Amino acid sequence: MRLKQLALLLLLLFLNCADTQVDNNVRVLVTGTVLDQNDIPIYNANVKIVTDANSNGALPVLLAEGLGDVSGNFEIISLFGSNNLFYIEISADGYSTYTYRTNTSEFRPEDLIFNLGDITLKKLSKFNYTITRESSLGTTLDFSLSYITPTCIQVFDEGVLNTNESFCFEENFIARTLNDNFPDIANRSFFVGLGDIVKFTYGVNGGVEQEDILTINSEDYVFEFTY
Repeated sequence: MRLKQLALLLLLLFLNCADTQVDNNVRVLVTGTVLDQNDIPIYNANVKIVTDANSNGALPVLLAEGLGDVSGNFEIISLFGSNNLFYIEISADGYSTYTYRTNTSEFRPEDLIFNLGDITLKKLSKFNYTITRESSLGTTLDFSLSYITPTCIQVFDEGVLNTNESFCFEENFIARTLNDNFPDIANRSFFVGLGDIVKFTYGVNGGVEQEDILTINSEDYVFEFTY
């Protein structure tokens, strides 16, 4: 019985250690247009096309890499790999990132074209915040910060967007209670899109909640609050 279990375990390990495959006789065309949150083209956006068996011991393989033009357009001829993961990463200095991800182990476009259409990268701002207690011992603060994350990952199943597995410009929350044990927060930060809003909600000593809407209008935004 133990020998059968050991043999099964070795078989599973073998199956999970498949190398990342590259189909040397197949080429695909990857196209799209990169824009910022104001629909202005982003020049020189970097585009990487990667395939990955996504198994133990397998390594991702860079299939192709290129840059967008002055109008934000890109057309890249790439190798192709029949693997569990095929993804296209788009980035630019000072901007958020976009990832197109699909499973190409049994799928490839009939026309061998991955047309991503318009891709939005958000100009980034670093939101720095400090919260300091100046009132008497025993004062508490309940607060939250809500904002839209600038990350966008879209997952496709045979060319169709899978909304359940995708994560694109989703709302995120940071919530804490400050008290005698932890009265202050200093020099914390996260990234948001330039021009986005951050909602700061707070209440002192369990009182009525207040809400401040902060418009992020600089690339290095500083928010300081005392209670």
